[in-house]
Amino acid sequence: MSIACFYLPQVAIACERTRLPNLWGEVVALTDFQQNLVVVSEEAQRTGVQSGQTALSARAFCPSLIVLPYDREAYETALTSVWDVFAIESSFVEPVSPELCFVELQGREVLERAQWLANALATRIFTPVFVGLADSKLVAEQAAKRSSEGTVLTVELGREARFLAPLALEQIAQIDHPTKQRLQRLGVKSFGDLLRLPERELQRQFKQKGWLLRQLAQGRDGDRVRPSYPPPSLEQWFPFEEEVCDRASLEYALNWCAERLSQELVSRHEFCRSLCLQVWLHDETL
Repeated sequence: MSIACFYLPQVAIACERTRLPNLWGEVVALTDFQQNLVVVSEEAQRTGVQSGQTALSARAFCPSLIVLPYDREAYETALTSVWDVFAIESSFVEPVSPELCFVELQGREVLERAQWLANALATRIFTPVFVGLADSKLVAEQAAKRSSEGTVLTVELGREARFLAPLALEQIAQIDHPTKQRLQRLGVKSFGDLLRLPERELQRQFKQKGWLLRQLAQGRDGDRVRPSYPPPSLEQWFPFEEEVCDRASLEYALNWCAERLSQELVSRHEFCRSLCLQVWLHDETL
């Protein structure tokens, strides 16, 4: 079993340019609700603008910068055709964000299949595609971010620690900020530094967390791909035995369906994101 990570850093910019064609070639950045830049176009990057800056400070580098809100829901809707391709190839597809998606690949020729998926993406979206292939999500993601456009970078089993060694701890989301600060006080700034720290000292300083940190540095995050796409769905039907025209009968049927869907969601400890109502006519048309 291998995990492929598909990294599309410019996909949100591409979505906005498809929606607003006048943005092609312009310096563009997308912000969160706090007006911090979360995605920056390649044109803006060349002016010195970077993700993490505020929109105000970014305009000091580039007064002509066009700033738009990051519309995650719209980008996810646009990417469903991409995720559908993944779902045909694998039962384990986990879109973490519009920019990042993990796909578990089992069986033979996983590299060839990952490359085929990368090529399939290139025909559907007008944005660079970067792909990493490894035994864990952590390593696969870092491989994707170091890969060349359209080429799958593979990290073979047993070589994860060497591959991750230069990685700065500041870039690792799996390590909380207080732990990073304590590690920095010990002179540990990268995964390579972490592995050079004596194991006994690591456990003395961090107890059980020390073992987990060492596992991370060796590329073992213990996080498998979650089958979150396509999202699960529930259906409930109420067939009428004869033609119905009165409102009371229709309301009864809707309430009956809603009650049973609610009971099913409660039993699963789940929530409903959307509800779709379909009414079939007597001639079987929708």
